[in-house]
Amino acid sequence: MAKQRIIVITVILFSLFASLYSQSTITDFDVSDADQVVFKIKSFQPGFGEYETLFLANLQDGSLRQLTFFPQSMAFLPDSSQLQIQNSYGIFQSDSNLTSFSPPVTLPSFIRDSLLLKGKSQPVVSSPDGHFMAYIRSSEPGFADISLFNTSDGAVTLIASMVDRVLSSPMVSFSPDSKFLVYGKANAIYYYSIAQMQDDRVPTENLRKIATGSIRNVAWNARNELYYLSNNIVYKISSREFFTRGLYKDSIIMGGTVLGRLPLKYNANSDSFWVSNDEKKIIICRNGSNYFLFYLSPDDYLSFSYIRSLPALYLPKNSLTSRLTWSKKNYITLLSKSINKGERLPLLFRLSALEGTSIGNFRMMDDPDVTDISLSPNEDLIALVKKDVVEVRNNIDWAKKHSIQVERPMSVLWKSDNELIISGAYFVNLYRIDKKEFSLLAFSQPGDICFSEDEKSILMDLNGTRYSCSLDDFKWKKINSFKKRTQKTKTNAYRVYLDDSESFDFNNMLMVRKTEEDAYGTTPLFKISEAGYDSLSVKEDKIDLLYFNHGSRSRRREVALVFDVVNSIEGLTFVFDVLAEYKLKCTFFVNGEAIKQNPLAVREIANSGHEVGSMFSSYFDMTDSRYLIDEDFIKNGLANSEDEYFAVTNKELSLFWHAPFYFVNSQIINASKEMGYVYVGKDVNTLDWVTESQQSLASGLYLSASEIINKIIREKKPGSIIPVMVGAPDKYRMDYLYNKIDVLIDELYNKGYDIVPVSVLYEHAK
Repeated sequence: MAKQRIIVITVILFSLFASLYSQSTITDFDVSDADQVVFKIKSFQPGFGEYETLFLANLQDGSLRQLTFFPQSMAFLPDSSQLQIQNSYGIFQSDSNLTSFSPPVTLPSFIRDSLLLKGKSQPVVSSPDGHFMAYIRSSEPGFADISLFNTSDGAVTLIASMVDRVLSSPMVSFSPDSKFLVYGKANAIYYYSIAQMQDDRVPTENLRKIATGSIRNVAWNARNELYYLSNNIVYKISSREFFTRGLYKDSIIMGGTVLGRLPLKYNANSDSFWVSNDEKKIIICRNGSNYFLFYLSPDDYLSFSYIRSLPALYLPKNSLTSRLTWSKKNYITLLSKSINKGERLPLLFRLSALEGTSIGNFRMMDDPDVTDISLSPNEDLIALVKKDVVEVRNNIDWAKKHSIQVERPMSVLWKSDNELIISGAYFVNLYRIDKKEFSLLAFSQPGDICFSEDEKSILMDLNGTRYSCSLDDFKWKKINSFKKRTQKTKTNAYRVYLDDSESFDFNNMLMVRKTEEDAYGTTPLFKISEAGYDSLSVKEDKIDLLYFNHGSRSRRREVALVFDVVNSIEGLTFVFDVLAEYKLKCTFFVNGEAIKQNPLAVREIANSGHEVGSMFSSYFDMTDSRYLIDEDFIKNGLANSEDEYFAVTNKELSLFWHAPFYFVNSQIINASKEMGYVYVGKDVNTLDWVTESQQSLASGLYLSASEIINKIIREKKPGSIIPVMVGAPDKYRMDYLYNKIDVLIDELYNKGYDIVPVSVLYEHAK
């Protein structure tokens, strides 16, 4: 009975948490006699939490202007001297003075197209010269099209379709001279030439293939050459060779230079790499947590010159690479993050003295709370983003040079060796180091707002500092004080009010009522398209509360993602990180063997606040005739997994479980009932456990991770239970669904779904 009470309380907490971030909210507004309304929208961005954005709307024609720009991601384009900001409302570029932000013409945005992104923003990559943007648009749930946007004339050119969609890293990479870009598609790497596009002579895609692999197999150097890792060989490919490699891809005439061989095979699914400027050294990161430095030599058969102990860094498996800088003078700074109890904890390391025979070691730095690092253009200085301060240090001796007080800083970019662009929760500023001087570039979030008494400007009180924005040029300036006027809600022609909204995107809406004679009517200030949302069923499907394989089809648009931890824990840290970004609590199923083999990982699942169910005491095929699967066997297996879990976590498993491979029969259900358990089934078969060697069992059984996402989105319904296997199968798969769990979550969100634990789905089905 005590365990049941705990589960009920947990269900209530999960229910509150799961619905907290599903919708945006209009939080404040004021109306002017000139038929304008200024208002704020509160939204949720994975990885950043809630933030507000300020807008100005014309009541007569519904046109919108955005006045604040939350810097979810930020890029400085040195050749065009522009700052680019991206968030849920679109992509915004500044003028050459780094002010006056606006969305590029023809690219979708909220103020022009009423498009509001609810999940992560798809990374947009700008060419270094600022003339082009590689813009990614989802074509199918697991795939995307890549288009090239010309910032000078607004022209959009499709360069690739049906590319595997990723959110954790950019899908394309520009060369430093902006003449080429590369992208990965279907286990192949392709180039695209800007010059060929401008001359209208782009070869077909099959003639632009330069290598096998993905975008994670390649990286540009400063000399516009491409490093390429294939198994254990490191190549360098000149951009001048791209056309030849594409034309003779099936020939022995491949070109390229071998820089060296590695003592391990590179796995683009989980590994990453960095090559030194002198091309004599490489760092390989395995699974986001283990770092190895190797010397590169094209011939290692008889070479004695590099026999030495090389530095390595072994971090806990709950770690992920955040950022690494490698200066020309061979000073390396590594920012990593570990996941502990659902929270991100940063770790900073340094490695130096890589010249000659003097090899140092990775050294953990006593710099807590570092969330971002950035190397200056001349590489002499490095900026560290900490809590309420940005520190500038000497990149060689680590001496502190400057300490810049900033309220809740988020990221930093170097405009020059003397200028820093610092983004924070409330401001985006340019800081001049020599003058110790800030210049406001944009507001990240607004404070309290209203129109001025003469209604010629917008007034704002942000954390006790007052600002005014002229409606003539929309430039902000500090003012000494102002008295906030009483909010207006009507003009001679309109009344404006907040009303509940049936939209999944917004839980309220500004409604505009026309009051002039012969023009009566009420409409929302703006409309959000919900064409892609699944309809709730009129008739409820039968729900079995003992064998629970789906929730309600008619009451709520929600699904349960369940993670099956079988034996290995590959991908678990990335899953934790994504769930923490989205502030999601989900259901994990663990078996006794996994608990014994990975006790700390299982403890982290429990301590992160996720719901944990049983997957029996061991993982095996229950249809095997060698085993007698009776009720006593099931009861003993459930009891054993309970004991194993309690011994590791000092907590109890939930009363939800499923057998290995989701096998079920009447004896299993009866034993579950007698033990007080609910058996959890599934109504979407993800097939993420199928390996390439099993393809022969049935045509089409093996699917790539992107194809699996397509399948899930096609087959899911309100109330679906969607299983995801954590860990690598014994046999080979080219990619893994758990590495793209953010793509799946994003697609579910944009289809209007809340993601909840099984207990919430179960409670809502009663």
